Amino acid sequence: MSNIKYVLVGPFVGDFKTEILDFRPYARWIYQVLKPEKMFVSTHFNRRFLYDDWATVIPIYEDFSRDELNQNGLLHNSVSQKEMSIISRKIKNDVLKIISPDKSLICFNTSYTKPSHWYPLYKKIFMPMTIPTKDIHNILYIPSINEKYAVVSDIYNFLIDKYPEMVVVGDMKTHLHENNMMLKNATYFQDIYIEIVGLIIDADVVITPNSHWTVISQLQNTPVISWGNFPTYYTGSTAPNKILPDDISIEHLRTIIDRFIINIIKK
Repeated sequence: MSNIKYVLVGPFVGDFKTEILDFRPYARWIYQVLKPEKMFVSTHFNRRFLYDDWATVIPIYEDFSRDELNQNGLLHNSVSQKEMSIISRKIKNDVLKIISPDKSLICFNTSYTKPSHWYPLYKKIFMPMTIPTKDIHNILYIPSINEKYAVVSDIYNFLIDKYPEMVVVGDMKTHLHENNMMLKNATYFQDIYIEIVGLIIDADVVITPNSHWTVISQLQNTPVISWGNFPTYYTGSTAPNKILPDDISIEHLRTIIDRFIINIIKK
């Protein structure tokens, strides 16, 4: 039994990519190392599902969560260092009110700086997400902005012609907004991330440039084909996956994606 009663990690005001690749794995590492009686995490209101089974989420101001395009790595472009200190004090006080009269709270504030990879891999534990799903099986295309618009558009046109059942999803930091089914959802900002993760879990196959969407697919054991920068970073999935480099021709990429989809659907 741990002697540590309460731990708070955050607040985190940055983007979803950094939350998946850095903040959530770091918070989970702290949780498993310290084994507190109760864990608190402060992050965006629409991402509490990332922590539901092991931490209590204390949400930051909703306006910061809705202002998705200003979320930048660990930072929020509209939040100064001084303002971040004020937010941190407020979140700490919110937790102290919950645990009162006990005040034995250990806090881990995130570094409020531009570099996004701020903790080494040994201080990160990547865990799958446990959420209800709808058993809706699709070929899922997530056109991450990690890739040029011309490439993701070419792949989209190729896929939609051959696989008209394909579904395009993503947040505001993906290409092809006009084809993105998530942007047509009236409750977009409330449901965006849990809906996409649910679709990834249910998907027959995910197609996306190398990104945090690749990592999520691998964590959820969903077959994924991905391409682009740093292919060696995206390893470790037990599900069928193919990670390609960025020096591949568009013609070759189309062929490999098509073969991957066919092989997955046949099984």
